[in-house]
Amino acid sequence: ANLTVTGQPVATMERVAVTGQPFKEALRLQTKSRTSQVYGVQLAGSPVAGVKQGDVLLATFYVRTVTGQPESGEASTQFVFERGSDPYTKSVTQDIDIPAPRLGWKRIDIPFKAVETLQANEAKISFRLGYN
Repeated sequence: ANLTVTGQPVATMERVAVTGQPFKEALRLQTKSRTSQVYGVQLAGSPVAGVKQGDVLLATFYVRTVTGQPESGEASTQFVFERGSDPYTKSVTQDIDIPAPRLGWKRIDIPFKAVETLQANEAKISFRLGYN
């Protein structure tokens, strides 16, 4: 998926080099303030292929915190796979706790089933950021 950030200037995104992981580049996202709506700031895009109702899918990605909450050092995000337009039917909504920086990268695997048939341009993958 080609991902972009919505909700700027509340959030910024940059590409950074990575070593010691099974990938060489990562996206660094920083939220500068909280949003009142869970979908106010999102890293989002369309998948590279469509899905059929009942398809079993696996979302795999890595996360880490650079600067987290002052109290714990942790951060959070929410992963969503949904129809990209009204009625925004969701196949999965999963909260993700991201450990404090000293714990490094964490691999996340989220298995789910597509609840409806969607062409690639009808589906949306999102990581929600900076919400209360």
